Amino acid sequence: MASATVKDNIVVEIPNLIRV
Repeated sequence: MASATVKDNIVVEIPNLIRV
């Protein structure tokens, strides 16, 4: 479960960094 949360966080962080 923890791994899935980290993976989801990275996927959301990728577009977040690109947007900024």
